[in-house]
Amino acid sequence: MTVHGERGRPKFEDEKRNVEKVLGCFPLDGSEITYKELKQKAKECGVSPRSLDRHLDRLEERGVIERRVDTTRWPPKVSYSITMPAEFEPILRRLPLEFFDVRKWANRLAGMKDDRARKITLGLLLEFWLRLLEAEVACAWGSMLKVREPERVKAALDRLCTYYIEPMIKNLGLLSWGYRKEADEVLTPILKRCLEHVDELRGQFLAAARLFERSSEQRPPLRGGGDKP
Repeated sequence: MTVHGERGRPKFEDEKRNVEKVLGCFPLDGSEITYKELKQKAKECGVSPRSLDRHLDRLEERGVIERRVDTTRWPPKVSYSITMPAEFEPILRRLPLEFFDVRKWANRLAGMKDDRARKITLGLLLEFWLRLLEAEVACAWGSMLKVREPERVKAALDRLCTYYIEPMIKNLGLLSWGYRKEADEVLTPILKRCLEHVDELRGQFLAAARLFERSSEQRPPLRGGGDKP
């Protein structure tokens, strides 16, 4: 039996939307936000206090956010901040956290009055984030190599995809749609460069496959294998 939420949507879809709304309340530069501020922003997004508390607990358990309690004052001040997973540490050594904030750059694009400057900036941003996504995926794969338990690997990959990689893909898609005219022009050369790289790797891959086939043909049969005389 499928449980449905508002307007006939499955309940898990409503929950996923609420998680995205809660994460959208956080400043992505890593700075702290008080619980009171989060509660107000969540209310503006249509998230109830009860739902907010539930998602905050889950996100904290998964290491997506951090909670800090200042007990030097009364009542104690509770603050939260969004974190980046340790798996992305190689990227964070090169880039500050704000580079991951698609919304901030979208606001900057909206403030540009020069159409040509906006198109050039959009093209640079889309290609930059495309490379950033590649780096995130490579970091996610690489960080799993030392984990022995398949269940832990799957859980970690689910967390990285759900909270970091998938939202960036979605936000970039919405950003492109918001600037459809400019995006239509800048995405064409980006796609061309990507396909050129694919063609280059395809040639190397086919050469490696042929080399493997030749080495397999020359390899002596395993003991006990092959046709019996």
